[in-house]
Amino acid sequence: VVRRLTGEDGEGEALGGVSAHRLGGYRLRAAAAVPERDLEAVAAVGGRFVCPGDQEWPRQLDDLGDARPIGLWVRGRPHLRIWALRSVAVVGARACTPYGAHMAASLASGLAERG
Repeated sequence: VVRRLTGEDGEGEALGGVSAHRLGGYRLRAAAAVPERDLEAVAAVGGRFVCPGDQEWPRQLDDLGDARPIGLWVRGRPHLRIWALRSVAVVGARACTPYGAHMAASLASGLAERG
């Protein structure tokens, strides 16, 4: 299924596999985004935002092509690119169910406990 990402003028680019409802959700989140606030908040807890092209970016993520994340929120001192050589990813939905959130937390804590 290919939908059109349209602006007010009706023009847009093809966006594959995205329903009108989902696209509406993306638009709402984008309209409410305040990147400066988010960057200040993560810096206040010793974190940072790492994106493709940064020295710290784990190049393994580039194998995902268009599905790679636009960036990663990172907290802690280790250099992410080196740290990611021995890593596991827990990937899920942005709008997950309560059960999905519970399972993600359970998996993540179990993995963290085992190093």
